[in-house]
Amino acid sequence: MDDYILWDVDEIISAYSEVPEWQLRTEEGFRYLFKFLQDNGLVVCELVDDKLSFIKRTVKISEMTDEGRKLVSGAKSPYLRWIKSKARDNVPPDMKILEKALTQIRAINQ
Repeated sequence: MDDYILWDVDEIISAYSEVPEWQLRTEEGFRYLFKFLQDNGLVVCELVDDKLSFIKRTVKISEMTDEGRKLVSGAKSPYLRWIKSKARDNVPPDMKILEKALTQIRAINQ
């Protein structure tokens, strides 16, 4: 498997440099996404601490578990469906799309 950067939070939020509130919302969304991935055992390292402060701001595909890769990879991935949904705009974001997809992934893997 080729290793590549999946998310670089600083690079992503720099795209919104002219709209500071979008930068903050995007960064906050990543905090909750990283917590979800971490809490569900979908990464092999710590991404955020208990206060949702970043431990890592860059995540590589090699740091994802097999289940994690299934959740975030591909043009029709559950992650992309979640990103395109209004659910991610809530504070905290609504993770139901990701939760449902993870349940399905785990059911198939049993």
